[in-house]
Amino acid sequence: HALLQLSFNDSRLAYKELKRHDNIIGQKHLSERLWLPHIFFANERDSSILGTDEKDVLTSISPEGRVVISQRLQATLYCYMNFKKFPFDEQFCATVLESCKLKREREGESCFF
Repeated sequence: HALLQLSFNDSRLAYKELKRHDNIIGQKHLSERLWLPHIFFANERDSSILGTDEKDVLTSISPEGRVVISQRLQATLYCYMNFKKFPFDEQFCATVLESCKLKREREGESCFF
């Protein structure tokens, strides 16, 4: 289980000129109205979003346009292991996140949605 937190700037959402200094906080309904980058686990075997309720997603927008979206998820990831020094080996497993747009540009493929 993990908490995935996406953070990025979107200057179109900046509202500091409106003299409001606190963040806009919302749940799933707010994040559904925003542009969000499509990211995925490159080394994913299986994943699922935990909870599909409105309260399971937290969205925050700062006066400068900084967007933070937090969501709980569960994932099973591939991890290639080297057992040459077993039982004295050490394994390091990475969590690899990629952007569908960057993958498409790099490999000339389409996204899978």
